[in-house]
Amino acid sequence: MATPTQDPGGYDECRLVVNPPHDRYVCKMCHRLCKEPYLSVCCGHNCCKSCVAEFLEPAIVLLPCPMCGDTVAVVPNKQADREIKSFQAICTNKEIGCEWQGELSDITDHLGNSDGCQFEEVDCTLECGVMIQRRYLTNHVENKCPRRIVDCQHCCITGEYDVIEGEHKEQCSKLPLPCPNNCEAGSILREDMEAHRKECPLEMVQCEYHNVGCVERMMRKRKRITMMKTQRNI
Repeated sequence: MATPTQDPGGYDECRLVVNPPHDRYVCKMCHRLCKEPYLSVCCGHNCCKSCVAEFLEPAIVLLPCPMCGDTVAVVPNKQADREIKSFQAICTNKEIGCEWQGELSDITDHLGNSDGCQFEEVDCTLECGVMIQRRYLTNHVENKCPRRIVDCQHCCITGEYDVIEGEHKEQCSKLPLPCPNNCEAGSILREDMEAHRKECPLEMVQCEYHNVGCVERMMRKRKRITMMKTQRNI
């Protein structure tokens, strides 16, 4: 049994062919416009190569016809193939804006080529899982894809956008952060935060007499004022 060289069935685009062709060009098995047509000599019907692949070994065989059952030759119909490929077709994406029209033989390149149909949905080239129209692909890859490569704006680390904005951002030592006490220092680098809190006037600290039992906590600036008053009273 031969292995098909293409996906089973004829042209999906046959419904979009300008001036629909004669019925003789339609595959009697998949009912689409024949792709690589083979002719059953007994009944004169055409079928796609993939639809009759199991009957093809070698190119000309004597087997029961899949249409009428007679034992006859099934042969490539090159004339029909040339005629079918010359049919004028419109792009399958016409309804959403593509104005391409050309020979059916060129529609595969039009839909599959990187410079082809800009309305065709394609996979993101960075494999993020998104399907997007080709005309928007460049913008998606450069500006929106979660897997695009970016630099952390605070340090020298480079990586995928979702990693930089997620896991890395949670630990970036150069990330500016507000003081948790909302003091007037403004933004402070994460790596400097611990040192800042040791000096922040609004940080809550123990009373200077905690060693003798005082459990009160106060802002550092209040503690300093208390200490100054105590010193003046000595």
